[in-house]
Amino acid sequence: MREFYLELDEYFRNGLRPDASNPVGSPYLVELRNARPSALGLRPYVATSLPYNASQAHFIDDHVVQWPFPQVFFAKNYRFVGTKERMYLANDLGVLVSLFGYDSAERWDLADMGEYMLAAKDGTGVWERSIIGGWGASTDLPLCKSLVNLNGQVFMGGLSPWGTWTDLSERHVAWSDIGSSVFSLDRKNEAGYREYDFSGSVVEVKKLGQTVIVYGYNGIAAFLPVAEPVPTFAYKNVARIGLINKGAVAGDDEEHCFVGSDGYVYKLDNQLKLTKVGYQEYMTQLSGGTVVANYDSSEGDYYFSDGVRSFLLTDKGLAEIFQRISTLEYYNGVKYGVSSDDTDSSFLAVTDRVDFGLRGRKTIECIESAAQSGGSLSAAVDWRNDASEAFRRTEFMPFNKQGVAGIKVSATEFRFVLKCSSYADAFVSSATVRYKMEDMRSIRGVYAPPPRGQYAG
Repeated sequence: MREFYLELDEYFRNGLRPDASNPVGSPYLVELRNARPSALGLRPYVATSLPYNASQAHFIDDHVVQWPFPQVFFAKNYRFVGTKERMYLANDLGVLVSLFGYDSAERWDLADMGEYMLAAKDGTGVWERSIIGGWGASTDLPLCKSLVNLNGQVFMGGLSPWGTWTDLSERHVAWSDIGSSVFSLDRKNEAGYREYDFSGSVVEVKKLGQTVIVYGYNGIAAFLPVAEPVPTFAYKNVARIGLINKGAVAGDDEEHCFVGSDGYVYKLDNQLKLTKVGYQEYMTQLSGGTVVANYDSSEGDYYFSDGVRSFLLTDKGLAEIFQRISTLEYYNGVKYGVSSDDTDSSFLAVTDRVDFGLRGRKTIECIESAAQSGGSLSAAVDWRNDASEAFRRTEFMPFNKQGVAGIKVSATEFRFVLKCSSYADAFVSSATVRYKMEDMRSIRGVYAPPPRGQYAG
């Protein structure tokens, strides 16, 4: 009987499928654990390093790691670690020094102006560091849930009534004078405030290029600085999709990536172009707590976690990882972060459904792979004969020295599974499935030739 083959290389480059409704034969995975999708295939996930002294690990675990905390801030001149209850300075030795207490379950925001800094959480207080040092609760700044430094101008969102500004609410944003944190309205007309157009509260304000993006539960707006007729901000509505919660957006001056209130991942660039990336199938599994997004500037990767599960998004695709990361910064060539780790650090990849372009029964003969790993690499096949049935999995078969795993099973639909005992050095760029056509009752011509997916061996 003539043998055919299917190459799975593209499956490994694309990572998890962006939509659960992908058609049969789409070159994506339905499960991918502890690997990084890349243009060259699956590469090992690189774990994060602690930003503080390892001798304090026990203290951190007992007093600081409480999801969605801690948070690490690499400011211009200092390093800080924010927890649910306190803000710490991480000194040159990595030792944590307590600065002030502020107990709230909301995530921290830090506006960094060098020696002068502001910190806020939940709208009940703003903490201020003077240029000569020392932190204290501010008595003359608006109360806000989120704040950011935009080129020396402080921008705040999610306000509370303040001074003579009695009409302020969580739907309002405010900005200070240029080069100061003075918010009072005067003849300079530099400071100001505005209510954003969507219903619900402002969740977070974040810098994107020369623009401040305002994320709410029900919409996204942009404040663009203008010089004429006076220095102020022009307002623009960007989208009617909201942020799932504070902390679910990350990025830099070029791009933001966030989990929307509908469970989809979106990207927003500095031209205010919004792109739906997908992955609702996986983001809706983040239901264990606050969804936190982080950005790795060295690779351009994004991380999303709820404290129970965690996903890594590269420019090629999505994967699940064992580290539940609450914070991440890239500094001096090192990726620093804090996480609680899952006990399962094995590598696993499962393809989406494959029927080789024909609905009759086919017989799998073997799986070949040139994967490299220091652990034990094996393969299995998920199979079913009816689309309404659940898949059943064969036993895992180890690859021999030539990279061949002999697995023989007949069915209509398949998924192909690769597993390795350790993620740390698993490189998977290619695999080939060899099969034979067992059931040809529906064929009235050629055996479904390319480009439908299979090739004659």
